[in-house]
Amino acid sequence: MRKLVIYTVGVFLSLLLAVSCSNPTNSDSGSPFIEEPGDGSPANPYRISTAEQLSAVRGGQTGYEDWTLSDCYKLTADIDLSGYTTGAGWDPIGEAGNSFTGSFDGNGHKITGLTIYGTENYQGLFRSIDSSGSISNLGIENVNVIGPRYVGALAGTSKGTITHCYSTGMVIADERFGGGLVGGMTGGTISQCYSSASVSGEERIGGLIGYIDQLVTISESYATGPVKTTSSIGSFKGGFVGILLKDASGSITNCYATGDVNGANYLAGFVGSIVDASLFIKNCYATGKIIGSESASHLGGFSGSPGNIDSCYYDTQTTGKNDTIGAAGVSTADMKTQSTFSGWDFDTVWAINADEYPHL
Repeated sequence: MRKLVIYTVGVFLSLLLAVSCSNPTNSDSGSPFIEEPGDGSPANPYRISTAEQLSAVRGGQTGYEDWTLSDCYKLTADIDLSGYTTGAGWDPIGEAGNSFTGSFDGNGHKITGLTIYGTENYQGLFRSIDSSGSISNLGIENVNVIGPRYVGALAGTSKGTITHCYSTGMVIADERFGGGLVGGMTGGTISQCYSSASVSGEERIGGLIGYIDQLVTISESYATGPVKTTSSIGSFKGGFVGILLKDASGSITNCYATGDVNGANYLAGFVGSIVDASLFIKNCYATGKIIGSESASHLGGFSGSPGNIDSCYYDTQTTGKNDTIGAAGVSTADMKTQSTFSGWDFDTVWAINADEYPHL
């Protein structure tokens, strides 16, 4: 009997210890610890762990009346948006003339199942990101985003700061301005991001970004998904960016694109067209096959038109092109040889393995 009592007490103490470890207490109150919901400040952002809370970022939601588009947010779990697939699907965060101006830290988590069948312009997880807005450390997987213009997995347009983000799935801009990550940039920064999403549209379509206008800084990013056309007249398509408009300035450095590009005119492995833009492209490459219609014109291995391009390359064998528009065309073997890329930083930015293309 004594042994039984001792055994029972031992089991009870073990269970008590396990509970205390799995449910830490607040040292002040002694109550079970629950992570603070935050107050929306940079030091204490609102925590998001459910699809309902993610939707509340748009502001004005019941139970989250204090949340606004200018607050700071942080994911504490992966979010599944498969519950937002009926009708038009997910309603992008933000409104016309009321962009996201806060900060959103994905905290290494991902959002899955984003589905949008939009009939209006500006479609994506966010409708648009303003110059003071920032998105970081976020993955968006298996998207199915459709809209007329300004369509991207993360945002329809952005002039904010986007870092360490990626997207997979499918993006369709029925008319124009579609990108795997953002439909367009009217300023801002993108760094250390990528997209493997397939991107389709009539014109101004890119693997990562549909179009660029104004001052931007884009670095250490890449696109691997195919860029396709939705009409026989589809033009201005690039494996990385569809078109640089005349006010595009700043730089794109240390980036690459590997997706095939299909369309009519101004098609290229990296940038479809450069419209008198001063933007500078340096240390970038492209390898995707360029597939134009019978009457297609302005097709390039790297760019569909001349621009400020320096120390950039494309694979003449995989692209099927051998032109001199801005970048140097070299063989597949040379593209997989480090010495080809003179002046590139293979100590802190790029890496290359035997019989492989350079990677970030």
